[in-house]
Amino acid sequence: TLPDSARKRLLGILTPHIDLRVGAAAYTPAYRQLFEHTEADLFIILGVAHYGGGSFFIATEKDFETPLGIVETDRDFLHAWEDFAGGKLTREDWAHRIEHSIEFQLPFLQHGCSHPFKILPVLCGSVEPHLGEGRRLEDAAGINHQIAALRRALERQGKKAVFVLSVDLAHMGPKFGDDFAITSGKAQEIRQADGRMFDIISRFDIDAFQQIMESDLLPRKVDACSAVYTFLSLMK
Repeated sequence: TLPDSARKRLLGILTPHIDLRVGAAAYTPAYRQLFEHTEADLFIILGVAHYGGGSFFIATEKDFETPLGIVETDRDFLHAWEDFAGGKLTREDWAHRIEHSIEFQLPFLQHGCSHPFKILPVLCGSVEPHLGEGRRLEDAAGINHQIAALRRALERQGKKAVFVLSVDLAHMGPKFGDDFAITSGKAQEIRQADGRMFDIISRFDIDAFQQIMESDLLPRKVDACSAVYTFLSLMK
């Protein structure tokens, strides 16, 4: 349940991109809050580039189709972002072809929204090339220039925008290359670590989030780093 202060303006939700049947317990409360507390006309979906692309942000101008119909991409907004960024953000949009992190969110939006809306579909690349040897994402000038450009587009376009962070959490155990099983004790450790991350995000504490990237999130193969960093940067 959202506190009264958050009900005034919902800024975004964090939701998985796993099998809808498996993730129902996470999808349902996130989208319930979204539909109860926003009348957004633009949903900025920050997904994960699982299958390549060297860019930190990979957008596309293409619309998306689900069994519920067509979801239109806001090309005018995308072009405004590109204008402020000083370059195209769609050069590697082939990466969207075999993705799922954007697509899994669309049936929820189509089913639950009672008013017209558009989306800005963006795949986010890996943070690892920008970290190490004392570096932090805040030192990556190119990335932060593009985030600042997105902020300017939001300010100029006057959209009622809400972010959908389409991210999964830890990928651990033998299935993901680890040499240990997920025992009940290990599962509890993972839940506690996830809880600490959620607390940091809920406080918009971008400094703390950057601190746990290398020490906790990347070792646990949490794929939320790029999207969450972008969101928290925009909330500063």
